[in-house]
Amino acid sequence: MYADAKLLARCKKHDRTAFVELFRLYQKYLYKLCYDYVQNEQDAMDITQEIYIKVFKNISKYDEKLPFHPWLRKIAVNTCINFKRSMKNNVVSMS
Repeated sequence: MYADAKLLARCKKHDRTAFVELFRLYQKYLYKLCYDYVQNEQDAMDITQEIYIKVFKNISKYDEKLPFHPWLRKIAVNTCINFKRSMKNNVVSMS
């Protein structure tokens, strides 16, 4: 499941096929992580897509000297937490 340095280097050059490969590699992991946080299939899929966008936009900030998995996990967990926070703020009282 771990991405190799060559794949990540290609992603940093914004190689679309490399991103597709990277996302396929982590697709199940990210979906499961998101589902564990939100307990809703559609929300987990939406959050997973949001994570992909964040990774795509921020891959240039990734330091190749460090493992990729923890960097990706941090983005995923923070995105899930932000989603849950936003859901709390969207609650409308019926009274």
